[in-house]
Amino acid sequence: MKTTSLLVFGTLLILLPRYIDAALVLSSSSSPVTIPELSVDGTSVGTFTGSGQGTTALYFYTLESITPNPTAGNEPFQLIQGMVSDTNTADLKILSPPGLDFETEQQWVVEIIVVDLFDSTAGTATATMTVDVTDEPDPPTFLNLPGSGSVLELETLPQIVKYVSVSDDENPTDSTGIVITLVNTVPAGGPFTITSTTHSAGVAVATVESNSNPGFDYESGTTTWTLEIKATDADGDETTSYLTVDILDVNEPVYIANLPDTQVVGETMFGQIFVVQTIDVDVNDTTLPAFTMAISPASSQPFTIDALGNIEVIPPGLNFADVALWTLTVTINDGMNTDTQILYVQVTDQNTGPIIINLPDTISIQEDSVGGNVLFTLSPYDADGDAATCIFSPNPNDGNFEFNSTTHEVTLVSPPSLDAKITSSYEIIAVCNDGMDVGPSAKLTINVIPVNEPPVILNLPATVTVPEDAFSTAGIFLVDGYDVDGDQVNFTISVSPASGQSKFSVDDVALFDDGQIQIVSNPGFDYEIVDQYIITVEASDGFYTATGTLNVDITDVNEPPQFISNPQDLYMDENTPNNTNLPVVLSVIDVDDDPANLTFDVVPSTYSHFFKVNKVPVLKVRSSMDYENNYPDPFTIQISVTDSVGNTDYLTVNVYLVNKNDNIPVFTLDPYTVDVKENWPGGMSVLTVAATDDDGDTVEYDIDPYSPYIEVDRNTGEIRLKQPLNREAFGGSIQVTVTATDDGSPSLQGVSYINVTILDVNDNQPVFAKEFYDWEIRHDAVFGTYVNSVTAYDADSGNNAALTYWFLMDHVYFDVDLLGKVSVAHDLRAETTYVLFCRAEDNGTPHETSDIAVIRVDAFIPQLVLINVHLGTPVSAFDATARTNLLNTLDTIYAPWRFRISAVKSEDVVTSSSRRLLSSNAVLEMYALANDLTEDIDNLDVAKEFVYRSELVTSMTKDDVGTPSDVLSGTDIVLVEPTYPIETVTEENWWLDTLEGRITLGVLAALACVLLVVLLVLCCWKCCWHRISGWWRTYTCCESCHRKEQPVRTTGWELKPNQKRDIEKKRMSIDELPPKDGYNGPQKPSNKPNDEVPIGGNGGNFDFRYAGRPHPGGPQTMKKKDQPTLILPPSTPIGPVNDKKSTDTSVPFNKPSLLNKKTTPTLQKRSGGGGRVSPEVVTGSGNENPDNRYDGSRFDNVTGRTYNLNTKTGEGRWDVSSSPRNQRRKRSDANLDI
Repeated sequence: MKTTSLLVFGTLLILLPRYIDAALVLSSSSSPVTIPELSVDGTSVGTFTGSGQGTTALYFYTLESITPNPTAGNEPFQLIQGMVSDTNTADLKILSPPGLDFETEQQWVVEIIVVDLFDSTAGTATATMTVDVTDEPDPPTFLNLPGSGSVLELETLPQIVKYVSVSDDENPTDSTGIVITLVNTVPAGGPFTITSTTHSAGVAVATVESNSNPGFDYESGTTTWTLEIKATDADGDETTSYLTVDILDVNEPVYIANLPDTQVVGETMFGQIFVVQTIDVDVNDTTLPAFTMAISPASSQPFTIDALGNIEVIPPGLNFADVALWTLTVTINDGMNTDTQILYVQVTDQNTGPIIINLPDTISIQEDSVGGNVLFTLSPYDADGDAATCIFSPNPNDGNFEFNSTTHEVTLVSPPSLDAKITSSYEIIAVCNDGMDVGPSAKLTINVIPVNEPPVILNLPATVTVPEDAFSTAGIFLVDGYDVDGDQVNFTISVSPASGQSKFSVDDVALFDDGQIQIVSNPGFDYEIVDQYIITVEASDGFYTATGTLNVDITDVNEPPQFISNPQDLYMDENTPNNTNLPVVLSVIDVDDDPANLTFDVVPSTYSHFFKVNKVPVLKVRSSMDYENNYPDPFTIQISVTDSVGNTDYLTVNVYLVNKNDNIPVFTLDPYTVDVKENWPGGMSVLTVAATDDDGDTVEYDIDPYSPYIEVDRNTGEIRLKQPLNREAFGGSIQVTVTATDDGSPSLQGVSYINVTILDVNDNQPVFAKEFYDWEIRHDAVFGTYVNSVTAYDADSGNNAALTYWFLMDHVYFDVDLLGKVSVAHDLRAETTYVLFCRAEDNGTPHETSDIAVIRVDAFIPQLVLINVHLGTPVSAFDATARTNLLNTLDTIYAPWRFRISAVKSEDVVTSSSRRLLSSNAVLEMYALANDLTEDIDNLDVAKEFVYRSELVTSMTKDDVGTPSDVLSGTDIVLVEPTYPIETVTEENWWLDTLEGRITLGVLAALACVLLVVLLVLCCWKCCWHRISGWWRTYTCCESCHRKEQPVRTTGWELKPNQKRDIEKKRMSIDELPPKDGYNGPQKPSNKPNDEVPIGGNGGNFDFRYAGRPHPGGPQTMKKKDQPTLILPPSTPIGPVNDKKSTDTSVPFNKPSLLNKKTTPTLQKRSGGGGRVSPEVVTGSGNENPDNRYDGSRFDNVTGRTYNLNTKTGEGRWDVSSSPRNQRRKRSDANLDI
């Protein structure tokens, strides 16, 4: 019942909030809200919070409306909310632009709606927020800035750059209060000013101009200026903007730089005589200027100028006799400006050889020409008027031509022997001289024209007809030509009207001298436009031409499309991929329709679904076919073509499916894996591979590429070793490629891999990395100090390569562990060389052992050789590479020294005598050897020379504070100093620094101690014999007088300061007593002299179990003045009182002091109440009866003794019956709390 009630109550607690907060409520943070008009984007206006729907609510907010309603995209508010949840809220924020503007709208009303997405029945809740916009100072606004303007270079008068417009939102209709000023220019001092400002319709317009003579130069001056312009309104509000002014390039005149000028030229000069140089300062001119030149006198033109201004002499050249001075007027034009200058050319007189003015030339003669005729007359010319003599050289010189040197005539000999088939052309080289100079040679070419008869056309004129819908290439007429000379006849045609020229072509049929006239592909004949074409045929043998006419009549024909080749055979490989084009010719003739209007398709049939035709048209594979599926051979498909009116033609295709070797052999595994031991012999079978071929072909195996270690049986696939494999040579494994090749055509090959894992055999002995190790160690290295490591390598793997190290002979001073780490095993002697012999052994079966490695270890005195080298790098950065680099550098600088590192420390554990470096930097303890002689095993008996630390510091520093020397500037060394202060450096002491010395000292010390003990025992025995015997008699007597009462627990005790000379101070705390109170028990009377009593040991007056341990010195003596006094606090019981008359067991009294045997200890009661009392010694008269005076007894808890007490006077004396033996028994019976 109780459990059920709790469950119901818990359920109600869970559901109750859902029904209590049943009303959806939306509240805002505050309203109205005041917001400045210049608030930036994202400024928070207020927060809206939904409530009333419990913890399961999913609140979602919507900005329902803004009043007044802004246009779309100009809303000045936005609503930002988080993920829908019961704690979700929405923030109303400013959206800028457009932002708020007091001058436009002073108040806004925003309506927000919230819904609960979890509870659709909750409806909506609405909240509104009024936003009041406050006015803020508005600076004026530039309407067209930032902006740009431009001015021309080289202008001297002011130029208007820009009209700058400014408005003020606070005074939208009145701009008279706006002042526009030029604040600054970049670069500074720009030649600009604001000349005037006008005001109209609320806008102030300022005119920005350049100054007079501003000096703008686009090529050499500033090309862009930046003007800072400020606008200030009537309220003093300011705004600044910028105007960029570009300097525009103006085309400046181009001019000739190296004219006028005069050039003196010999009359025989040809080629370049002058180069005109121009200057154009316009950097934007990318085209070359144009040159023109006027020549005076104009009788001849022996000069020319090119586009680069090169003036050259050209034929007919210069003649001093004709013109001695030429005037060349050169003009340059860059497209806008020109410059003209004059070049004078003065010609000097020079003798020149005659030239032949009518050569070169070419003439032709018939091969049947008659001899004796003059063929050509040379015309020599000598500028100096000298007579000319000419010679000629014919090539080939076959005697057909002769030359008259007087008349300069070339004559054909009679009779000639010309044959155009043998020599079709002659070259005659002629040259003339005037008796002084030889003129240039000239060439006369004589072509021999063969005599030939024209060809004839035998079957023209003629007429043919062509249907107007012809669209493919087809022959329409074969022209029959004939040449009586047997020359090749070539045909050409011309068509009338000219529109038909592209519709026909002619091909030479060379074997028969015929010409095939054909229509071109898709000629586009139209009967209604042209119904006849006239083709003029020309037949040429290369010399003569025959013509004929062919009339082509275009007929009006309407025919269905027709396959050109039908039927066709198709040989198709099996498994031809989809969409492969098949070699079936789908060429169709349709004289009525455009081929684009024809429709091709595969006629449905048993095998038609394997094929398809595209729009090209091309027959393609729709689905591949496998020969192994047993298709008919052949099987037939049909392809249809349909024109635009439904006319159809069918192409029959006989398909022969060709069986192809299309399946490669497949191995059963890829890769194969096999384990082989490295000592297995050649010929051993290790694996068998197998491959199958779906084509049923026979498979043959091979290893490819060839392997000298593995072979395969070509027929069975058995894998065999050719020779034993060496695991170490192959790194533990090899891989070979096995192929399977079928006997198909073409043959196909499958590939697999064989991964051979070579199992290790322990066949390699360990090899040390070095056969000789040369080390050094501090002679004061403690037991277990790591010296260095030896390293050996075993080419085997696994357990066979796991090495252990051991010394050939056990060494007293060093140990080597299983990993090769050598450590110190005993104290070392300084400046001693130790030689160790080490071997390495693997864990294989059987074990393999290495050769012996020799280790030399030299123990040095660190105080003599070690220095501290401080680096500027952290310890973490001083890795093995940095270590090696530093040692190599130092070895190179200070050769032949060899540097070593003894230890690497950080600066925070090193105290520098001169300066303090960063605490994380590395500090190296280093030393150096004087040479490297001992690094060779042959120098094992050579003493190792260390460089003293003073010499190292002197060599590596340049001052007394340890600054590194200049030769170390390339290293990270920042400080060098001795590792040990100078005063710590001492020479070796054999007694203290060597094992032998320390053993000798120990033996001598032990002997001395034994002798001293013997002497002490003898002295003590002689001097103390009587005392010891008397003490023993006292100890053993009166045991029957021992009290039977149990001791009462007393308070505490403490020793006074004057009792600390011979015993160790110990304090025992007792819970019942204050720490400052205590007493010392009475001493046993002794027969010793009055000035000392024995203490310590079992026979003394104090039990040292209170001090925690026995006194280290045994029985000792205490002077009388140092005897302890027992002080009891008042009202503290000491022990039971045997006096029947007395009932007060807590009377304060003084514990008697220790006296000699003639002195009686007296307890003096202190008058006046509690507190500590001073001790007082009371000496008895000796006439009193002791038995009558001491009527009580007490037990001393400190000494374990019983003393008699006079209850009246407080005096006490020791009970002689209280012997040490009885006291020990009583202490064992009593439960004392120490």
